[in-house]
Amino acid sequence: MNCSARRSSRRHDACAARFARTQSTRGGGAPAGDLILPISVESASLAPGKAAPEDIEQPRLRLSEACLMTNFSSPAPSEFEQKVVVVTGGSAGIGRAVANAFAERGAKVVVAGRNLEAASLAAGEIERDAGTQALAVRADIGVAEDCDELIAAAVRRFGAADILVNNAAYFAVIPLLESRPEDAARFLYTNFCGPLFCGQAFARWATANGRKGTIVNVSSISGARPALGCGLYAATKAALDSLTKSMAFEWTSMGIRVNGLAPGHVNTEGVQSDFEAGRLDYHAMLARIPAHRIAEVTDIANAVLFLCSEQSRHIVGQTLTIDGGESL
Repeated sequence: MNCSARRSSRRHDACAARFARTQSTRGGGAPAGDLILPISVESASLAPGKAAPEDIEQPRLRLSEACLMTNFSSPAPSEFEQKVVVVTGGSAGIGRAVANAFAERGAKVVVAGRNLEAASLAAGEIERDAGTQALAVRADIGVAEDCDELIAAAVRRFGAADILVNNAAYFAVIPLLESRPEDAARFLYTNFCGPLFCGQAFARWATANGRKGTIVNVSSISGARPALGCGLYAATKAALDSLTKSMAFEWTSMGIRVNGLAPGHVNTEGVQSDFEAGRLDYHAMLARIPAHRIAEVTDIANAVLFLCSEQSRHIVGQTLTIDGGESL
């Protein structure tokens, strides 16, 4: 059995084991093979002061989806096999789904975050479940030196850096009249300067070593439309959309292809807490989305995989909206 087949077998065995562990703990309900699991969600919207809905129908996730991107049959060789992928904000939510998706396709993953304990936990679970290598790196992306060290750490451990996913972001509800200089600085340094600093470090290493690379900047539909209390967040995401175009314009000829994606509401921990606290009304939200559903983290991860693949090789400087029609 070759190395690729062994890795595929380990990924298959790990996911099958997770399925068996979950099956052994359930007490009924969904039929075998169709187990329903709760999922967590993340917010980029708000409804301050609203009373909590009395009966929220919580989003649910089927086990087949929960085993992120995993096929129980041995997958064909992936174009991401042995690629080195750096994901900022990779410990949870969208970032974790992206890291999992690449790992399930044989990539070596660098999980970056401000909380090293959380990043290390995520990296350990990725190695266990996907049968690939993962590295945790503590990095405050608003600090240029941390971004330089992040790429350097990836290269020291794995010998290269092929893909950068700028996912880390800061969100808070702060009306513009109440925002302080330090609030504006935190939004700016995390949501705009962070992708810039990480992108610079990545592009400098790649060009200095004659390597091609791909960058995906995770933005938000908030960058194209205002929302009460989200002025600073929206402004910095709009700036990120513009930065994506400028990066692509300047770096494509050097072999660095850059695109972005703009999710709407996505089922992660933050949105779940907003539903529970009454800051978001689940049913009202679905009524405003033509697709009548909130995106799963796998929807976003799949889009990142596409933008990093050869299938999108002629897509440059674009920000792909993934919101089920929410921004229409």
